[in-house]
Amino acid sequence: MSNSLAMCSKAQASDGSRNYVPLTKTVPRPYLRVLPNDPYFHPRRLVMSDRDWDQWEFSCGGFGGVGLLEAYERRLESLDQRDDQLFPADYVKVSFLIAVHGYKRFRHIKSVQRTRGGIALPTLRHRVVECVAEAVFAFLKQAETTSDHDGSVAFGSGGLQLQDLYLLELHRHGKTLIPVLGYVPPTLLEFGWLQSAGAFASA
Repeated sequence: MSNSLAMCSKAQASDGSRNYVPLTKTVPRPYLRVLPNDPYFHPRRLVMSDRDWDQWEFSCGGFGGVGLLEAYERRLESLDQRDDQLFPADYVKVSFLIAVHGYKRFRHIKSVQRTRGGIALPTLRHRVVECVAEAVFAFLKQAETTSDHDGSVAFGSGGLQLQDLYLLELHRHGKTLIPVLGYVPPTLLEFGWLQSAGAFASA
């Protein structure tokens, strides 16, 4: 469960939780803001070993983040290390957990296994990113706020949509995968500030 960009914090608290640290192997995408996640505690965390945890970073052309609209539309030609093997051939289904702070958690079960001639194959990086985009798309259609929502970020009509969102990292807890998402405020794109600043508006 490793590749050239995979890093995982080895710090483990007494309750079995992991302290993931932001990865810094890519160039920050201008104006990109990170959506904070609520903490997650896997029910089997106390008996999980190091091989049950992973942390991956995603980028396009060296710039941090992958546009989720491009991923949803299967336009990932510029994804860095797109053919890296992230999951072994025996991974059939995984659970994507959207845990953005201020919103009810949303879980999306997805089959990631590939086969060729009836033989199971490892799951590649670009396939995982496509599955994340599908999970986020489903989340956006029913996103519900929680009591601690501060109103700073909204999804759906009048708020952030798939074309505004980027996948920055993916944290693996066993077969539960939690994406770290970022966004470029739609107002910057609307007024052309990114283009005038020479920044990349999309992957």
